[in-house]
Amino acid sequence: MEPEKSTLSDRHSEHEVEYVDILSDLREAVYRRRPTDIYQFCATYFNQKLAEQREGLLALLKMHPNILDP
Repeated sequence: MEPEKSTLSDRHSEHEVEYVDILSDLREAVYRRRPTDIYQFCATYFNQKLAEQREGLLALLKMHPNILDP
């Protein structure tokens, strides 16, 4: 009988899985773009991701204005 294989989510906390996903996406972007200035590329990449996240949050708040009410 083979031992059960554990999945990534079994071995890592929820946040660690998220970090792995984020870094995997960054790695793919770096391989696609092949930037000459990796620090600037990463700064721009994460600033764009942050802006996208904030836009999504603001859209959610517009659709559900009372979502943060206790």
